[in-house]
Amino acid sequence: MEALELEVWAPVDVAAATAVDDLMARIERATGLPGLSEDRLRALRQAAEGDRSTPVTGVSARRPGSSEFVGWAQIDGPGGGRMADMEVVVYRGPDERGSGEPVLDPLIDAALVTYAATGSGSLRWWVNHASEADDVRATARGFITERDLLQLRCALPLPDRCADDKTFLHTTALLN
Repeated sequence: MEALELEVWAPVDVAAATAVDDLMARIERATGLPGLSEDRLRALRQAAEGDRSTPVTGVSARRPGSSEFVGWAQIDGPGGGRMADMEVVVYRGPDERGSGEPVLDPLIDAALVTYAATGSGSLRWWVNHASEADDVRATARGFITERDLLQLRCALPLPDRCADDKTFLHTTALLN
């Protein structure tokens, strides 16, 4: 595999935000899933517009000679009493070979080295749709699992059988 071009964006600017938006669109077209969380995208756009209230640092990955990002690692914070957060995304579309690991591992390592150089303390790494390989990758870098988040959905209106289930109604009332 060709070497990657990794670039640190600190602070991020409009050019980085535009390239990340393009990367997110390609990821969503290829997978049907958004690449970064809404929080990360909001922080990126605010930082690109000059808002420095929460520091945002990014590391981009490109193929040599290409202007398109094939990966992005973003670290927000710390700030406002919050721990710094990181997310990492890699494009794994039909024109990319393999699972993305040749991009993912160097990108993660570059982001961690960049963050460590700031001396800013603990870092929380958010991984969307985490796999066993992601758990292994995180553990190898000293991270521990803090929690697993699940996103649960159901179609509305609820079927009649649910409306008749008092246990379901009681549980729903506790969640509201």
